[in-house]
Amino acid sequence: MRHDARRFPLRPPRLRPYPAPPHATEENAGMHKSAVTAALPATESFGFSDPFIGGIMVAEVVSMDEKDAIEVANFRYALIAPVVTGRLRRGELAKYLKEASKREYDIPCSTRKTVHKRTIEKYISLYRKGGFQALIPKTRSDAGSIRMLPKEIVDKAVALKREIPERSVSQIIEILERSGAAEPGVIKRTTLGRHLRKLLPPDELRRIKGSDKRGYRRFEAKSRNDLWQGDCQHGPYLPDPQNPEKKRQTYLIAFIDDRSRLITHAEYYFEENRPKLEDCLKKAIAKYGLPRRLFVDNAAIFSSSHLQRICGELSIHLVHSKVGKASSRGKIEAFFRTIKRSFRPEACHLIASGEIATIEELNERLWAFIDVYYHKRPHGSTKEPPLSRWLSDESPVRFVDPERLKEVFLWTEQRKVNKAGCISLFGITYEVDSYLANKVVTVKFDPYDPREVKVFYQGIQCGVARPLDPTRERALPPAAPKVKQKPTGLSFLDLLSRERERMLREALGRISFTEAVRDDA
Repeated sequence: MRHDARRFPLRPPRLRPYPAPPHATEENAGMHKSAVTAALPATESFGFSDPFIGGIMVAEVVSMDEKDAIEVANFRYALIAPVVTGRLRRGELAKYLKEASKREYDIPCSTRKTVHKRTIEKYISLYRKGGFQALIPKTRSDAGSIRMLPKEIVDKAVALKREIPERSVSQIIEILERSGAAEPGVIKRTTLGRHLRKLLPPDELRRIKGSDKRGYRRFEAKSRNDLWQGDCQHGPYLPDPQNPEKKRQTYLIAFIDDRSRLITHAEYYFEENRPKLEDCLKKAIAKYGLPRRLFVDNAAIFSSSHLQRICGELSIHLVHSKVGKASSRGKIEAFFRTIKRSFRPEACHLIASGEIATIEELNERLWAFIDVYYHKRPHGSTKEPPLSRWLSDESPVRFVDPERLKEVFLWTEQRKVNKAGCISLFGITYEVDSYLANKVVTVKFDPYDPREVKVFYQGIQCGVARPLDPTRERALPPAAPKVKQKPTGLSFLDLLSRERERMLREALGRISFTEAVRDDA
């Protein structure tokens, strides 16, 4: 006897089809015959003309949930009807199961397109034991209601959402867990989301919606540092250090590793210009090594000859995207959407309360957000934390000597030395060796550290130019305004900052211990 016959014994063709359940009637059988016929794929290979034989019960539909459950049951019955109605000859069951499991279906309430062979066998077993009712999916006893959460947790979550409406449910759960208000893993996102939807009006549940247009083939670099993407984004306004009465726009410059989604470096600046871009890129290379390719747009700061020279000296292939094709830089754009959705609202709240008054304080919160939150959470596309994905990649990393890196990023200008042996550079007067008077020299300097300028004449270094007045008084930054009492007393970015400080202390402790062991040895 065949194995399939032993598992699912078929009635001989001379017998009546498998009897319908006791509650089935001819009247209700016709209610869903069309639905079953539409769901069942063609079965001409077995010589069947009508996939429905025998009556089955359709329960009265009293809600959308029950209606969906009946549609699922109808589909399941249509799938197994050739078997349970006894129309298959002996030996045809295995062939039918194999062919049915390979077909594609429009399965109700599911995104799947196929049904596994074992699943079909399960439906057959369920039907033979309990009839059509056994094919109806079971619903939770508490369906339509909200699962219980402690009132204090719900109240705190509602307060956090009202405080900053742009906070996502996942972010609120992070705040509650990191602040100790809830144990990790206790709050489920869907459960808390239902609470918030029930307790808050729609206008308080608004979210910043970003464009997510599709239509481009997905691409991912083969290894870490094979491709970096870079771009700029407008940031929040901060008090102007030179004029505290006025607000000044900030700009976020960031670079992301294409494969791992690791942020190699990101920083806010008061200007969106060439020096700030190169400063950000230099810090990224110092931390994570050299990329093989650098993919940027056609903005002026990305198209300078100086950036091309830097990439050439470091063996980096500089690639510019096509005009109007921002979607080709989708990974850095996705990171900027994360910043806009999860970081900006929190930062703006702290700026309004006076807890962030300088760009240094803003960057400290940004780096805490990236190091503790973004790098440690599974990414939506890769399903892995960016830092773990970068570290697990065994591809070699090209690091560069710090002194060489500093030398490559120096700016180069030409100046004529006056008869007093001085040159002017960006409004600062520098003194050079007197024998260079009236000669045209090449100067190399760091725009972030103008105290030392290297002087070259005919390709030979001729000492260092130093400012005549190296100490220039600057106004002290304004004192931060008095911090107002916050409604919840919890800040997502402050929690991340404290976690980052703890991580740094542990790292420094491990370094000190290693040095102590080396000294003892």
